[in-house]
Amino acid sequence: MSSTAVKVAQRAPARKPAAPSRRPAPAKRRQPAPSAAVHRVTVQKSTVVFVVATGAIVIAIMLGLVALNALLAQASFKIGDLQTRVTALQQSVEERRLELAALSSPSHVANAATKRGYAYPQGGIQVLTPLAPSRGSAKAVGGGR
Repeated sequence: MSSTAVKVAQRAPARKPAAPSRRPAPAKRRQPAPSAAVHRVTVQKSTVVFVVATGAIVIAIMLGLVALNALLAQASFKIGDLQTRVTALQQSVEERRLELAALSSPSHVANAATKRGYAYPQGGIQVLTPLAPSRGSAKAVGGGR
């Protein structure tokens, strides 16, 4: 046989019939049937707290996203303004380079000098070039340091 004990079902002792009551049985109260319009839902307090906390978190996140979007839009407008300014400054620099090139041309310099009373020398234009340094001339030319 197995080591588990076998339980034998035993009968419960017989009960005596209940003594008849002197009072009549109370009439059952009839409870009104709940109508479809008035249907109460019992909500636990923790569920209400959860819904309120979740709603507050969602609203805070949405406000944060709206604020972030506003900051990004503002930065985008600033970048656009700066790009416009950079383009205008680059154009101004290019115009001034062209103006500088025109003003520094030899023909313009010669015309401006003539207007102010300067004249070419009679013997022509002389171009001075530095001499090749020699051993003895460095002291005479440089002053001898």
